[in-house]
Amino acid sequence: MKQKLFTAAVAIVATMSACTTENYYRSANRSPILSSTVNLDVVDTIKTSAVSQKRTYVLPIEAQDENGNMNTLLVNATGGDAAILVDGQPSTEAIELSKEKYNFTRNVEFTPNSDGKHNVSVRVKDDFGNIASLEKNVYSFTNMRPKAMVSLSYQRMGWDAINYTLDFTTSYDMDAKWGGTIDSVFFNAVSTMYIEDDGSFYTENYQLSASVDGMVHTYPLYDDGILWMTDIYAWVIDNEGMVSDTVHFSLGHVD
Repeated sequence: MKQKLFTAAVAIVATMSACTTENYYRSANRSPILSSTVNLDVVDTIKTSAVSQKRTYVLPIEAQDENGNMNTLLVNATGGDAAILVDGQPSTEAIELSKEKYNFTRNVEFTPNSDGKHNVSVRVKDDFGNIASLEKNVYSFTNMRPKAMVSLSYQRMGWDAINYTLDFTTSYDMDAKWGGTIDSVFFNAVSTMYIEDDGSFYTENYQLSASVDGMVHTYPLYDDGILWMTDIYAWVIDNEGMVSDTVHFSLGHVD
């Protein structure tokens, strides 16, 4: 009888000890901490088109747990694919941090699949189910339209011609920071003569395109200063084929 009571008492004490130990560690456990060297309050921008050397966004993270209980790292993203870089290679699986329970660093790679604002979230979990998380917002775009900035000057050359000079040098690509450049410049000049006899019009059309090396162009157009009127349209194209808005010069009669 004493043996049975002793055995039962030992079992109860062992159970109480196990519970007390688990409760003790659970109450003493501190949640892990996640941080990053980038500013999480700022929306970073990434260009994803062909000319950009950077089509993915890399988010560096650091995790710390003074109790050494971390066991799992998870990543997720909206509008694209997020992966944890392991030995420089992306992995879409959750990582069990069996060897790095106190601290570790990782890079999370995010590749957008659409334009717009996206959210990248990272979570680390410990043995007691506590979770630390952080989020980073990233804006991705494919290409921005270039801006045509064109000035026009002209000088009459004889009685029937005017020399026009178009200066494109202040034109720029709005995404130059991400590799965009002006690739070529264009202008279309339309000279129209009013024919008084029948009320009709006679039109001559001049078109020119040139590489970005020639940002200033001079071109003579017929204009007798009486019946001829000229309209000039100018625009630029960037290195991904995006066309700018058109700049229109309506000159009328030029003396």
